[in-house]
Amino acid sequence: MATQEVQLNETLAHLKTESETLKSKLEEERAKLHDVELHQVAEKVEGLGQFVMKTRRTLKGHGNKVLCMDWCKDKRRIVSSSQDGKVIVWDAFTTNKEHAVTMPCTWVMACAYAPSGCAVACGGLDNKCSVYPLSLDKNENLAAKKKSVAMHTNYLSACSFTNSDMQILTSSGDGTCALWDVESGQLLQSFHGHAADVLCLDLAPSETGNTFVSGGCDKKANVWDMRSGQCIQSFETHESDINSVRYYPSGDAFASGSDDATCRLYDLRADREVAIYSKESIIFGVSSVDFSLSGRLLFGGYNDYTINVWDVLKGTRVSILFGHENRVSTLRVSPDGTAFCTGSWDHTLREEEKLIQRELASIKEQVSSPNTSMRQMKELMVRAIYCEMLGYEASFSYIHAIKLAQQGAALEKRVGYLTVSLFLNESHELLLLLVNTVLKDLQSTNLIEVCMALTVVSQMFPKDMIPAILPLVEEKLTHPKEIIRRKAVLALYKFYLIAPNQVQHIHNKFRKALCDKDPGVMTASLHIYLQMIMENPEGYKDLAACFVTILKQVVGGKLPMDFNYHSVPAPWLQIQLLRILSLLGKNDQRTSEIMYEVLDESLRRAEMNHNITYAILYECVKCIYTIHPKSELLEKAAKCIGNFVLSPKINLKYLGLKALTYVVQQDPKLALQHQMTIIECLDHPDLIIKREVLELLFRITNAQNVTVIVEKMLDFLRISKDDYTTIDLVGKVAELAEKYPSVHFTYAPDNEWFIETMNTVFSVGGDMMQPDIPNSYLKLLSEGFDSVEEDRKLRLFAVDSYVSLLQGEPGKLPQRFLQVISWVLGEYSHLMEDLEPAAVLTLLAKLLDMKHTSSETKSWVLMAMTKVCEGGAGVSVAQEVSETYSSSMDTVLRQRAQELQHLSHNSQLRDRVLPRDTRLEPLEVDSSLSFLDGFVSEALAAGAAPYKPPHQRQEELAHAKALSLEPYSLSLPISMSSCSIADRQSPTLLSISSSLSGDSTDISHKGGSTTLKLDGVKRVWGKEGYLVRRELVEETAQVEVPSPLWSPSQQGEVESSHSLTLTPTTTPEPEQEKQQLASSLFVGLGSQSSVCLMGKPTPQRFSRKAKAQGSSAGASGQIFNSLVASPSTLDNLLCNNLLDSNNSSEVDVSSPKLTSQLTQSLSTANGSCEVEGELTDGDIKGGKPSLIRDNCMVAADPAPHEDPGRPKDLCLSSHLPAELSGLSCSEIIPLCCNQRLDLSACHVQKEDSLVLVVFMTNSSDSDIQQILLQFNSEELEVSCVSDSPVEEVRSNSIAVCQYSLTVKRPSVHVEVVGALSFHMPVGTPHALQFSYKLPLTNFVRPLAVSTEEYGTMWLAFSHDTKQNLTLISDAQEPLTATLNVLGKKLQLHVVEIIGMEGIVACRLLQDQPCLMHCRVHADTLAVWLRSPVPDLPDCLLYHCQRALQEH
Repeated sequence: MATQEVQLNETLAHLKTESETLKSKLEEERAKLHDVELHQVAEKVEGLGQFVMKTRRTLKGHGNKVLCMDWCKDKRRIVSSSQDGKVIVWDAFTTNKEHAVTMPCTWVMACAYAPSGCAVACGGLDNKCSVYPLSLDKNENLAAKKKSVAMHTNYLSACSFTNSDMQILTSSGDGTCALWDVESGQLLQSFHGHAADVLCLDLAPSETGNTFVSGGCDKKANVWDMRSGQCIQSFETHESDINSVRYYPSGDAFASGSDDATCRLYDLRADREVAIYSKESIIFGVSSVDFSLSGRLLFGGYNDYTINVWDVLKGTRVSILFGHENRVSTLRVSPDGTAFCTGSWDHTLREEEKLIQRELASIKEQVSSPNTSMRQMKELMVRAIYCEMLGYEASFSYIHAIKLAQQGAALEKRVGYLTVSLFLNESHELLLLLVNTVLKDLQSTNLIEVCMALTVVSQMFPKDMIPAILPLVEEKLTHPKEIIRRKAVLALYKFYLIAPNQVQHIHNKFRKALCDKDPGVMTASLHIYLQMIMENPEGYKDLAACFVTILKQVVGGKLPMDFNYHSVPAPWLQIQLLRILSLLGKNDQRTSEIMYEVLDESLRRAEMNHNITYAILYECVKCIYTIHPKSELLEKAAKCIGNFVLSPKINLKYLGLKALTYVVQQDPKLALQHQMTIIECLDHPDLIIKREVLELLFRITNAQNVTVIVEKMLDFLRISKDDYTTIDLVGKVAELAEKYPSVHFTYAPDNEWFIETMNTVFSVGGDMMQPDIPNSYLKLLSEGFDSVEEDRKLRLFAVDSYVSLLQGEPGKLPQRFLQVISWVLGEYSHLMEDLEPAAVLTLLAKLLDMKHTSSETKSWVLMAMTKVCEGGAGVSVAQEVSETYSSSMDTVLRQRAQELQHLSHNSQLRDRVLPRDTRLEPLEVDSSLSFLDGFVSEALAAGAAPYKPPHQRQEELAHAKALSLEPYSLSLPISMSSCSIADRQSPTLLSISSSLSGDSTDISHKGGSTTLKLDGVKRVWGKEGYLVRRELVEETAQVEVPSPLWSPSQQGEVESSHSLTLTPTTTPEPEQEKQQLASSLFVGLGSQSSVCLMGKPTPQRFSRKAKAQGSSAGASGQIFNSLVASPSTLDNLLCNNLLDSNNSSEVDVSSPKLTSQLTQSLSTANGSCEVEGELTDGDIKGGKPSLIRDNCMVAADPAPHEDPGRPKDLCLSSHLPAELSGLSCSEIIPLCCNQRLDLSACHVQKEDSLVLVVFMTNSSDSDIQQILLQFNSEELEVSCVSDSPVEEVRSNSIAVCQYSLTVKRPSVHVEVVGALSFHMPVGTPHALQFSYKLPLTNFVRPLAVSTEEYGTMWLAFSHDTKQNLTLISDAQEPLTATLNVLGKKLQLHVVEIIGMEGIVACRLLQDQPCLMHCRVHADTLAVWLRSPVPDLPDCLLYHCQRALQEH
C-alpha cells in the first residue's frame, strides 16, 4: 500500500513538472508572435477630435442600487435590475416604466432581453435564472407566468440569450457557466474551468454564436466553445477580479475590465493581450466595459463615479464623462450605436433617505399602538433591523424589542432576542431589563428558549451580572442535548474573555467539554483552551497528548462529513489545534516528540489544491519551527515554504514570505536558499509583497548588511502613500539606525551615516511618526558614546547638516524635524567655532516667520534661541523676536519670549539656568505632591471630601439613578455622632455607599483613562521640606555582553562577505547586479548557528556611558526585551492556577541526577543553554515531579552532559552569608549549568526586603573570568547588595552574590530573567540564561496601623476590587478563623474585628500599602480591597483565594 502511494506521488509530481514545462513552451510560442504593440501600428492613424456626450434621459424608479441592464433589439426599450429586488422594463425615449417584476430576493444581479423582445431573464441571490414573457397588456401579472429555467449552487452573476429565445447562457458564483433550454429547463452544456466565482460573460457577435467569453475572480478570461463545452483559449494577465468582458464588434477580439483599474484588449487570432488602457491617476476598479459600434471607442465604467472613454487603437483616453454620484455598476451601448446607457449605485441613494424616514415614522406609530399584536410587532422589529442596517437610527424600537423577548411566544421571542443583540451593546443601560428574562429562559424546559438565552449571553451580557447566571450556564455543560452544551461552552468562553476571575473555578469542567462525544462541543472548547494556553502553557502540558489524539482523528477523517470544507476535514479545527500544539511544544522536547507523527501526517495530507489547505500548511510550518526541532520535519517544512515562495500566484508567494519571515531567525540558511527570489520580490509590482520582503530583511539585519537594507527601506518609503506602512517602516529604520550607529565594529556604518539616515527618517516620516523616535534620537545625542571625541564628531556633523538644511528650503521640512533641528542647534551649535551665534539666530528666526510653523515648533525655536544668544549682534535679533511674541495669545510662547528677553541680556543668569556641556542627568520629580500630605490628612480628618478624579465624578453622575449592581452591601453597624457625612468616611467609621465602589476600579484599569498615574514615585518632599536622599548604589560600568543567542562568529569574528558573493564572469549584467545585491543583503547569515525563534537577535548596541542608578537591571534591560515578555497583571491572575494542586507529591530536586531527568537540554552549538519555560503545579498532578519549593517556581535547564568528576553532594547552604543565617530561606534551586559552571539560587525574607542569593559553582580545574551577571524584569527592580560584583570564580570553588528585589509593578507571580556570560582561560565566551519566578506573597509584610489611621488611609486610596471568598465555616468564629488563616499564610495584620466585620492591613515592599475590609455575608466572606497601587488589590485577592482553597 505504501509503495503504491509513493508511486502515485511520484506520478503526480512528474505530471505537474510536465504541465509546467508545457505551459512555459506555450508562453514562448506566444512571445514569438509578440513582435509589435497595437499603439505602434496605429501611430500614423489620425487621432480622434473633440468628443462630447450629454445626458439625455434619467430613468428614476429603483429603490436601491442598479446592478445590471440590457438593451432590447428594437433600440428603444431597456431592462434593469436592482438591489431592491425589482426588475423594470423602461421606454428609454419617454422614461416610462412599461413592466415591473418583484423578485423573491434582493440583489437581482443579472438581467437580459430576449432577441425577439418578448421576454426578459433575470436572477441573483436566489441562484436561479427566471424568464418572464412580456405582453402588450401592461396590467398583466408577469409573476404568474414566470418560468424558472436555470438552477446553480451559488448566486447568478450574468445571463444572456443566444441568437434565439430558446436557449440562455448563465454564469454563477459556483465557478461554472451553463447553457440551458428555456422551454424544458434542461441543462444542455456546462462549462468548468474557472477556479473561483464567474462574474461576467458575453456571446460572440457571429451569426452562429458558437463561442462566448467569461471572466471571474480567478483573474482569468476564458473563451469557450458551446458545442464541445471546452475552453479553447485562456488569458491571465489581470492582477485582480475581472468584472466585465465584451466582444469587439468583429468578434476577433474582446475587452475586459478589472478591479486592478485597467481595461485590456485581447486578440483571439494572435492569442495574446495587445493593449492595456490605464493611467497612473486611475486607481479605482473597472466595473463594466463596452465598445462603440465601430469598435474605435471603448467605454469603461469605474468605481470613482466616472466613465472613461478610450481610443482603442492609440490606447489614450479621449474623454471623461461625469454625472453619477456613486460607482458605475453597468454600461451598455445601444444596438444601433447612437447611445449608451449606464447604471449606478447613486440615483436611488438620493431617494433612500426619504423612503427610510417615512418607513421609520410608520414603524414608530405602529409599535406605540396598543392594538399591535405580537405577530405584527415581530414584523415591525424586522423592518427596524433593516433600517438600522442601512445606518438610520431606530432607538425608539429598543424597548419594544426587549418587550418582545420577554412576552412573545417562541418565534416572537427569537426575533426579540435577535433585535436586542443587534441593537444594544454590553454597556447599554436597557440591557439590565433583559437579565431576568435570560434567567427565566435558562431555567425553561423548552430547548429553543434555552438556546436563545445562551446565544444572547455569549454575544452580549453585562459583566457585573455574570455571577447571577454563571451557575445556570455551568449546569448546561451536562445537558443531554449537544447544542445546549455547545452554546454553554461558548457562553463560558465569553465570560472568560471579559471576566476571567469569574470562571477560574470551573477549569475542570472545560476538560470535560474537551472530551465531549459531540465534535461541536469539543471544537467550541478549543477556543477557551487556546486563550488559556497562550497565557499559561505550562499549566496544560498534560493535555498535549489529548490534543494530538484529536488532531489525528481529524486528519484521518474520523469526524462527520458535515465538518468538511471542500473535502478538507474540519480545516478550522485543524488550525486551532496546530496553534495550541505550537504553544505547548515550544522549548519542550518531551512534549514535542508526541507531536512529530501527527504533524508529518498533516503535512502529507494537506495537498496544495485549495486556499484552506494553504492555511493549514502555513500553520503546520509555524508549528514545526516553533516546537523542539526535528530534522525530517524541518526539511519538509522548508520544502513547503520553498513551494510557496517560488509560486507564481501572488497570494501563495505572500504566504511563503510570511512563513519565511517567521522562521528566518531559526533557520537563516532558508533565506539564503531563496535569496534571488527575495531580490526579485523587491521590485514586485504588488506593494504587499514588497512590504513583506522588507519585513523579512528587517529580521535578518546585522552590522554587515544594515546599510543596504536601510537604503531599500528608505527607497520604499519615498514611494509609499500608505500611512500605516510609513509609520511602521519609519520605526523600523529608526530602530536599525540606533542599533548600528557605532564605529566600534568592522562592518558597522559610521556616525555620518547615522545622522543622514535619521534626517531621511524625519523628512519622510513627517509628523506621522511615533513621538518616541525623535525623543530617543535626542537622548542618544545627549548621552553619546564612551569616547568624548566620538561625541564631538557626532554632534558637529549633526549641527553642520542642520545648518545646511535651514539654509536651503526649511519650509518643506515636517514640524517634528524642525523641533529636532531647533534642539540640536540650541544645544551644540557652539561646538562649531566658525559658526557665529548671530547666524544661527537668524536661521532660527526665519522658522518663526514661516506660515505653516506650529505653536509647538515656535516654542522649541524660542527655547533654542535662548540657549544660543550670547550678546553682540544676536541680541538685536533676540530682542525683536521677544517683542513680537510677548503679546502672543499663546501663553507658552509668551513665557518663552519673556525668557528670551531676560536671559539674552544677562549672560551670567543664562549660564546658571542653561549650563553647557552637561550630561543628561536623571531628575527626581515629586509628581505626587507629597509635601501636601500633611495638609490633606488634616483636611480629611476634619471631614473634607476626598478628591475624586474627573472620570469617577462623571461615572457617579451617570449612575446616580442606575440600579445598584454591588455584590453585597457594605453598610457597617458602627455609628459615631461625629460622622454625619454619607459616602465620605472610612469603612471603620460609617457605612460606605456603593457610589464610591467598584466602578472606579474598572475605569482606572482601562488603557484609555486620562487619570495621571503617579504610582511608584519616590517621596522626596515632606512637611518640613526636601527629604534627604539615600545614597544610591553606583552601578558598575556596562560591559559589552556577547549575545547568548549568537554564535561567536557573529559577535565580532564575522566572516567576510566574499564567501557569499557569486562569480560574475559568465552572468549577464542584470543578473550580476541582483547577485551583488544578494551578497550585500544576505551577508553574515551563513555562520549563524542558533538564533531565537521569532525574537530579534540581540543587537550589538554601541556602549553608552554608564549612569548611576540603583539597579543594574535598568542598564541592561533592553538586552532581554526580545527574550522574555512578562504577561499583564490580568494574565497573571489566570496563569499558574494552582488551586487544585497536591503538594504532598513534592520531590527533592537537589539531586543533579533527578534534575537532569526532570528537564531537557536546549543547548546551542557553543554549549550555551536557553531557559524560558516554567513548571507549575500542573506538573505535580498525577505524581509528576515539579521544581517547586517554598512558593518559588524556577525554570531550570541543566547541562546536556553529566561530568563524572563533578561534586554531587556539595552543600550550598553552608555558603549562605552570615548576615542571612537564621532568616526564613527558600530551598536552593538549580537555575542553569553547563560542564564548567553551575548556577543556583534561593531567596531570603528580611523584614524590610527580599534578598535573592545566587551561587556560582565552578566545578572545573580552571578559573572562570570576566563574569557578568545581568538581570531584567518588568515587575521587579533588582539591585546588587555587594559593593563590587563577582568577576572571577576560582577552580572548584563557590562564589555568592546578593541582590535586593523590590516590586515596581505588582503581579500574581513575578519573574526575574537573567543572563550570565563568562570566559574560560582557553576557548570562546560562554553564556547561560535562566529565569527565577516567585509569588507576590514573598514581598507582603504586615502593616501595623490603628483603626483611625486605617480610616484615613482608606479614603485616600482609589484603586479597589471586590469579591466573595470561601468562609471557614467549621470554626466557632468563622470570621476570626478565616482572617487568622489569611494573616498567617499571607503575612497580613488584622487591625480589628467588630461583630461580623473585620479590617486587615498589609504592605508591599517597599511601603506600598493595601487595605482589606471583610464582612460575613450569606455564608461567604465579602472582601473589599483598596490600595494606591493599581494592580495590587487584584493580585492580593488572587492569593487570598488560593490560601483559603488550600486550607
